[in-house]
Amino acid sequence: MCLRVKQFKLELPGYLSSALLSVLLLLALVVVFTLYVRAEKAIDVANSQRHQSLKLADELRQSSDDLTRMVRSYVDTGDPVYIRYYQRIIDIRDGRQPRPVGYDHPYWELYSATGKPPRPDSDQRVSLLALMQKAGFTAAELGKLAEAKTHSDALIRREQEAINLVQAAGPGDRTSVARARSLLFDEEYLRQKANIMRPIDDFLRMLEARTQSAVESAIRRAAVIRYLFAALSLALMYSLWSIHGFMRRTLGGGIDEAHGHIARLGRGDFSQEIPVAPGRKDSIMGWLAETRRQLQQLDAERKKHEQQLRIAATAFETQEGIMITNADRAIIRVNRAFTEITGYSAAEVVGRNPSILNSGRHDDEFFHQIYLTLAREGHWQGEIFDRHKDGHVYPKWLTITTVKDDAGRISHYVGSFADITERKAAEAKILGLAFYDPLTALPNRRLLMERLGHAIAKRTRFAKHGALLFLDLDNFKTLNDTQGHRLGDELLIEVAQRLNAHVREADTVARLGGDEFIVLLDDLDESSAHAAVQARVVAEKIIASLSQPYCLSNGQFQCSTSVGIALFVDPATSPETILAQADSAMYAAKKNGKNTFRFASDDRRE
Repeated sequence: MCLRVKQFKLELPGYLSSALLSVLLLLALVVVFTLYVRAEKAIDVANSQRHQSLKLADELRQSSDDLTRMVRSYVDTGDPVYIRYYQRIIDIRDGRQPRPVGYDHPYWELYSATGKPPRPDSDQRVSLLALMQKAGFTAAELGKLAEAKTHSDALIRREQEAINLVQAAGPGDRTSVARARSLLFDEEYLRQKANIMRPIDDFLRMLEARTQSAVESAIRRAAVIRYLFAALSLALMYSLWSIHGFMRRTLGGGIDEAHGHIARLGRGDFSQEIPVAPGRKDSIMGWLAETRRQLQQLDAERKKHEQQLRIAATAFETQEGIMITNADRAIIRVNRAFTEITGYSAAEVVGRNPSILNSGRHDDEFFHQIYLTLAREGHWQGEIFDRHKDGHVYPKWLTITTVKDDAGRISHYVGSFADITERKAAEAKILGLAFYDPLTALPNRRLLMERLGHAIAKRTRFAKHGALLFLDLDNFKTLNDTQGHRLGDELLIEVAQRLNAHVREADTVARLGGDEFIVLLDDLDESSAHAAVQARVVAEKIIASLSQPYCLSNGQFQCSTSVGIALFVDPATSPETILAQADSAMYAAKKNGKNTFRFASDDRRE
């Protein structure tokens, strides 16, 4: 469409030329007719005009000089009386105040010297430009005086700027005064002053030439003007006819028809087709038809986008929290779910950095890697901990997506997230069922074997020993069979509590099943003998603790335990082998009277 508009504009100079020609012809007719009527009085009129012209031109020149003198006097003295004189000169010249009697005689020199007007005002309120227009000048002469007046008005604006600087200047502000003086004395001021005098000088020369030749050419001009007037009239008629034809071609139809279509488009009615005559595709009607088509298309797209925006607005208010930031990572919008999850209202976070939600559990490198991934891939997702407004920390699943502008630069970040506290709790519950004994809350066989495998693997890096203590309660079966499973469960729970009290936090207490328990000791001494002593000490404490009476719901019960100990340091040993060694040692302890311990190797036995 832009290309076709340019093609249409290429035809405009033809229309403008015809219109300008008609205007010039019309002006020429007026001038010719005036010259014809005044031909006989040309000499007297020329002399009269010359005198009046000199007065008006001199007044224009004198007013410019008076304004210069007043504004310079004000800048030099700061006396506001010169501002009043300055404004009165402008008002008289523009017709806002009465013109004084004999204004073409010395006036402001006497006024500024005495402070009183030398002559009274007349009843005439007329601008200098209006007087010039009434003086009967030729168009060229009037143009010169108007040009001088225009330059004088321009100089007034510069002088007013200097006045404003002085008025705005505070006490002792020499800089503003100096700048004001510069505006009134610099080369630009003199150039603008010359711009006023130059048209006046041109005017005077034109006037002199015209008045001298007026008498000589009066007779010849009368005859020539008659023929010229007739020729101009015919040319004007032809020009007007050409304009009419051009307008029809340009419009592509009648003015009323074009107006009707434009009015409908202005009301937003794009339904009615605009007929275009053959060969008038580049006419105004043709372009109106094209504009209607494009507006209709844009209107359809607008309605489609409005529908998409409604859908997007609905999606924005989803159950997931949504946060939008600009490229500088300042929050610009959040949804209702964001407020419900974080506790922060939109007013509290808009304009702030998302770090307001930081839990403190992630270091700067964590977030640095996130933004590196965003810059590289355009998106990131993962689990992160945030802090609620009330202070509690919660886990969330966060997805961040970058939005880029047409130049490929990141303009926004969109983050959507969900509070996964309940999901994490469910996962923890499932994990507990998979790895922990539900009765004693101790690690079960599966988790024990995993930790034992890790402990064995550590031996590749460290020469320290580890130890596995296999415990079996000596008379648990009697309690369970005679008193019932409820009391047996009470005993097992108490045993688990006592075991946890005698091991380090880094050690593991597990229940294999029934009345069998495991204690995994890690990071013992590098010496096998010293490691055996450390394991023996723990075993003795456990045996002593578990042999103490148990307060069950139906009374006290006495129980003991047999312990088998297997030391390990070889990373090639399997967890099953170590467990079997400890199990065998435990049975050896039972055979030796129970309530005691035995090592898997004979040389370490008590």
